[in-house]
Amino acid sequence: MDDDRNNKTGSVWSNELQKIKSIIERENLKFTIQKQLILEALLSSKEHMTINELHDKLKVNNIGIATLYRNLDSFKNLGIITEINVEGKAYYEMKIFGRKPIHIHFKCTNCGKIMDIEDNKLYHEYLKLNRLIEERDLLIYDSVFTFKGICSDCKKLKE
Repeated sequence: MDDDRNNKTGSVWSNELQKIKSIIERENLKFTIQKQLILEALLSSKEHMTINELHDKLKVNNIGIATLYRNLDSFKNLGIITEINVEGKAYYEMKIFGRKPIHIHFKCTNCGKIMDIEDNKLYHEYLKLNRLIEERDLLIYDSVFTFKGICSDCKKLKE
């Protein structure tokens, strides 16, 4: 890895990449430069990315679509990323550094943007719902909520 990319990566990303590298190597998998570049793209993105968006960002590094699919699948199985399916389209984001008790998404049906909804009242209601479900002797490992509608930007354009 060259010095320029080390500078772009920064200490926070380096720390996160080291943690991810440990997870990958613990499963007797190699931490390749392709894996690193894919993870850096996901870590640096403020948006949820599709496979095509990732490929567009990474093709300059000669990372093919098959390599992307293979690595994303591996990252999902290891709990590093999450895949959000909305209307048959998959979006990817980091999972292990989310630090959120619940992850709620909103998909604008007009512009296609996916955004996270963060609200303490919703977190509180989620915890109550979680308790109700666990009273049925079920154990919840993960949950993903996606609401669909018109985002505030598109709503303003329609008015």
